[in-house]
Amino acid sequence: MDSQIAEPDAAARIASIPIEEIDVARPSLFQNDTIGLFFDRLRAEEPVHYCRESYVGPYWSITKFDDIMAVDTNHKVFSSEAKLGGIAIQDMHSVEGALELEMFIAMDPPKHDQQRKAVTPAVAPSNPQLLEPIIRKRAGEILDELPIGEDFDWVDKVAIELTTMTLATLFDFPWEERRKLTRWSDVATAAPETGIVESYEARREELIGCAMYFKTLWDERINEEPKNDLISMMAHSPATRDMPFLEFLGNLMLLIVGGNDTTRNSISGGVLALNQSPDEYAKLDADPSLISKMVPEIIRWQTPLTHMRRTALEDWEIGGKQIKKGDKVVMWYLSGNRDESAIERADQFIIDRKNPRHHLSFGYGIHRCMGNRLAELQLRIIWEEIHKRFSRVEVTGEPDVFFQTSSAESPGCRCGSAPADSRDRNAEFKMIKITFVASDGERREVEIEEGETAREAALYNDVPGIDGDCGGVCACATCHVHVDPEWIDKVGRLMHDGMEADLLQFAEGTTEYSRLACQIPMKPMLDGLVLHLPEQQY
Repeated sequence: MDSQIAEPDAAARIASIPIEEIDVARPSLFQNDTIGLFFDRLRAEEPVHYCRESYVGPYWSITKFDDIMAVDTNHKVFSSEAKLGGIAIQDMHSVEGALELEMFIAMDPPKHDQQRKAVTPAVAPSNPQLLEPIIRKRAGEILDELPIGEDFDWVDKVAIELTTMTLATLFDFPWEERRKLTRWSDVATAAPETGIVESYEARREELIGCAMYFKTLWDERINEEPKNDLISMMAHSPATRDMPFLEFLGNLMLLIVGGNDTTRNSISGGVLALNQSPDEYAKLDADPSLISKMVPEIIRWQTPLTHMRRTALEDWEIGGKQIKKGDKVVMWYLSGNRDESAIERADQFIIDRKNPRHHLSFGYGIHRCMGNRLAELQLRIIWEEIHKRFSRVEVTGEPDVFFQTSSAESPGCRCGSAPADSRDRNAEFKMIKITFVASDGERREVEIEEGETAREAALYNDVPGIDGDCGGVCACATCHVHVDPEWIDKVGRLMHDGMEADLLQFAEGTTEYSRLACQIPMKPMLDGLVLHLPEQQY
């Protein structure tokens, strides 16, 4: 986000939070687009930051460009191994219903190098050159079918369609069923709260179905002469042809998500960036040769992959902080790409930067994205073909923000030359009103952003009577509240077989309306919520 145009009150609230309580892993910070302000503060005050309490467990945040590079290029100290937790902020196998998947991006040398080498030829410099006329033809056909002067879904009709076509070509996947790849990509990174899957078990079943589908393709191609598609390459390489089934699925998911999710987000993010930066759009109109510089700037500004995680193999000092063996270390690419000490005017989208490839979006070191050239190729082609046909692509609706990618995807676009009708995604926050009623009857009305909890609402607004000692991870029962009877059905009653109920057994003055404030997330339906505070929390 552009922190310079964020709501002043939000900036003030964030500045008042004790730095040791900051947890940049919270999904709500991405959904309400305040994450940039949190990263601004960490880079300025504590660029190597330790979060002790989080739903993902304790972790270090690395937020500055040079420090991120130092971690990313030091694989001997900072491991990607799945058995140690893997590459995501949440341990790979800690999620309910998780499959024990392995993939080469979550491996250390030498196995990583062997498996990566098996599929690298698919995206080596020569292959994108061969793909260029195919991608250009498809991009032209996609754009020619778009309505002029009417709203349509840019993500579905352009971003998804182009990347799915390219991915289907790389896999030599049955053309008429190529949207299966899109679905599997979404499922692979989804949690039930996203609405993409009903449960982790449903997610597991779909991914197993994906593996079985590809197993059929594998069995066909292992008995054929080697070809240049990804399945054939893995089937015939000594490093991958004898992979266990779940390792096969893991590498499939890596290639599907890596080839689809990030590129489609950048195709959509580029449209959003130009609409939010009309002066830059004017530059592009005047000089289309800037497209080659604009493409890496889109990828930097969008940062489709927000973070990568490593696990320390030994004690190590970075940024004046002592990281211990076994610690979780998270490189926040999104923050590094906004680091003013490394990138001039980093918060701004500038299509003619002098050094536009100076960014972290592809990572560094042995795990640097092997498909970076193909990603840039697709973005370059789509914008060259757009320029041939349209004077403008306008964003006409609010972008939907999904935490699984931490990216913005615009639901509505219009091709043509009419004045822009985009709305700034950073212009307003959805605020929820809560009234806290003290034990003596005094009422205090506060506001909190959608996605935060009632605990944060109290602590950020200095409401007495809420302690929240554990940091909001449901471990202390010091944010006990009584939900007003008129609101209890909307909030939801206490589940008697969960951790919250277990903790409330030890709280003072519990009733049938008792809840922990940290377990009450703010939703629009709760605007006006009334919560009563007990006389004491202990």
